[in-house]
Amino acid sequence: MRKRFPRRIRQTAAVLACAACLAHAQAFDAASVKPTAGGRPDPTGGPGTQDPGRIHYPNLSLQYLLQIAYEVPSFQLSGPDWLDAERFDVDAVLPAETTAPQFHVMLQNLLVDRFRLKLHRENHQLSGYALLAQPGAMKLKESVEDLGPGDSAPLPLQPGKDGFFVPPRRPGVFLQLAGMTAARETFRQTTMRELAESVQGQILRPVTDATGLSGKYDFTLTFATEGLFMGRGRLPVNPATLENPPDLLHALRSELGLRLEPRKIPVEILVIDHAEKVPTRN
Repeated sequence: MRKRFPRRIRQTAAVLACAACLAHAQAFDAASVKPTAGGRPDPTGGPGTQDPGRIHYPNLSLQYLLQIAYEVPSFQLSGPDWLDAERFDVDAVLPAETTAPQFHVMLQNLLVDRFRLKLHRENHQLSGYALLAQPGAMKLKESVEDLGPGDSAPLPLQPGKDGFFVPPRRPGVFLQLAGMTAARETFRQTTMRELAESVQGQILRPVTDATGLSGKYDFTLTFATEGLFMGRGRLPVNPATLENPPDLLHALRSELGLRLEPRKIPVEILVIDHAEKVPTRN
């Protein structure tokens, strides 16, 4: 006959097991954080990539690492100037089946531990924009095709007749740079909130969706890149047909029938009270 433990003991054991699982889900299997050895600052790996079981983040600032970990743009971080000057290499192995939210918690915990971070959050009103629809000028059409979750982009991508690569058939945003002066973004099954977040990431100011549009849309946006932050690891192309594209604000008006209106936007700021310049030993 199998021995049964008292209910209180069984409940305590279950709580401890859950706590152990939670702790496991909040830590990398192995991790290294060191002052950079140089190289191209091109972070790779993690959930949703072709190498979900590990990350390789070479030559990144602590500010950029914090942006990844806490999923915030640079204007939502406040701290000492050296956060964006000192560079580090981060390599880590993830537990199997790690989700994106779990990964972000793991990276937060790693940075707090190795840099002895102390931080808090504050609410501020920052100068930004509201994304608005222009009455009578809308050029957006709602998505009619269900693409499903989609897979990673097939490689190699094939160039189209206009010189741009043919975007993979999946929901999301696909950005291509034409030299150093222009870009084309293809949006598939994209909400206006997601478009606002994309614009926010390029102008590095808060942008909120005030269009009143609740659907999902397919569209392209072609614009000049001067003065914008275009991120890393984008696909360079050299189309002969793209000349003198409009700036982003004019492109939103002329190509989509949308506009940006200056406003004060409520934003939560992540304030770094303390961080060590040299990470603790691995």
